Amino acid sequence: MNRLAAELNKILEGTTAFSLLSSFGRRFYYPMGIPAQDGEAKKYAKTYNATVGMAFLNHEPVVLSPVRSAMPGITPFEAVSYAPTAGEPELRKRWKAEIVRKNPDLAGVPTSEPMVVPGLTNGISQIADLFVEPGDPVVIPDMFWENYSLIFEERREAKVVAFPFFAAASPGSPEGLNVAGLKETLRRSARDGKVVLVVNFPNNPTGYSPTKSEAAALTEGIRELAEEGLRILVIIDDAYFGLFYEHDTFKQSLFAPLSRVHPTCLP
Repeated sequence: MNRLAAELNKILEGTTAFSLLSSFGRRFYYPMGIPAQDGEAKKYAKTYNATVGMAFLNHEPVVLSPVRSAMPGITPFEAVSYAPTAGEPELRKRWKAEIVRKNPDLAGVPTSEPMVVPGLTNGISQIADLFVEPGDPVVIPDMFWENYSLIFEERREAKVVAFPFFAAASPGSPEGLNVAGLKETLRRSARDGKVVLVVNFPNNPTGYSPTKSEAAALTEGIRELAEEGLRILVIIDDAYFGLFYEHDTFKQSLFAPLSRVHPTCLP
């Protein structure tokens, strides 16, 4: 194992995040090469930055004129210089503030800053690489985006376990999100005390979002399972966040209530 990976593991040791990491996740690390050195140079270099190779003219990166004319209002630095791997720091800072604005229940909750990824599939794939082992149970509703199968079953060789998305209507119990079925599937599917849950609201393909009471019941169900000893990774796919039209719909991401639900639940 690389020394940097071992150092990172030592920092995380004893945390829920560390206990949920895949073997790949425990081997992975950020190399201290040119990208890291460039970040340090941007912060501390006063005379020259000799890390990332880029052509400069009059103290600005050289940009072909057709490219520059297509991006009015953007400086050459903004247009063509290398961006940090995780995204521009100011963008990430503002993005996090916007997440809290849209999810007021996150106010005061310590969370990491968002990372920029080349698309939703890539973001979920990175999470799967870091946390999902071959054979790990991944619980999803029986109505789901097909890429989940590719990411979890084919790429990570995990075991996808589907539960009925909707509960059947019965006297005194209207049709809606099958929270009881989800909870039972999580409990039954756990392997060595670990289970992965993927939630996607508004759901693709149904468009359904939980009501306020269903969101509360789902959160409470996960709390109960965590208190029983389960370690739960919840991957929250918010691709269609904001498309909420019913008065009683829960209009925040489930990341908000789950971020503080229990120490052994990692959203």
